[in-house]
Amino acid sequence: MLITKTSYMAGLQCPKFLWHRIHRPESLMVKESEYPPVLGRGQEVGLLAQSLFPDGISIDSSAPIRERLAATRRALAVQRPIYEAAVASGDLYAQVDILVPSRGGWNIVEVKFNHGC
Repeated sequence: MLITKTSYMAGLQCPKFLWHRIHRPESLMVKESEYPPVLGRGQEVGLLAQSLFPDGISIDSSAPIRERLAATRRALAVQRPIYEAAVASGDLYAQVDILVPSRGGWNIVEVKFNHGC
């Protein structure tokens, strides 16, 4: 099983939440209709951030992880911004909000939305 960045961060904040995330994920399911409106605003902020790096390639974040990784590898060859880029090393996995080409390398752009909690 891959340990994602989200799972790792969740485990740092609450080990019990991580246990449920790995062993009983169905116990954490929330119906889309129950999402707080703030999540929609967070998605809007993400799209706004993408507009700062035009002509990017979007990776389908709902696809299986292996497909996301393969799509990211293909996108890296094009040398354009990549939205929701998937990266992995060993059993570690992360999804990058925006990966931007820069002088022979890549810069990671993480987008955060403070909803006032």
